Amino acid sequence: MAYTIMQTYIFAKKKLLTNRGQHLEVGLMGKMNVSNDALLALFAEMIWDNALRKYREENLYKEIDSALAKGDQTSFLALTSELRILQSLG
Repeated sequence: MAYTIMQTYIFAKKKLLTNRGQHLEVGLMGKMNVSNDALLALFAEMIWDNALRKYREENLYKEIDSALAKGDQTSFLALTSELRILQSLG
């Protein structure tokens, strides 16, 4: 009877856990789960950072409009400088 790679892996894993009495994730699939978890965490962090950057950018535009309406040159210059920095990072 021919076994697939996955069936062979599962059999070897069960035998290893039975023989050693361990309850650890071992082998290729365990490494893949760790890699996938790390990638998902990184992806979530990237989405969160992007959302925060967009939120701050929208608020800066509103504050810049307000500074222009008030004629507040100091605030306008500070806010536009912050906006340029934010845009250069993203």
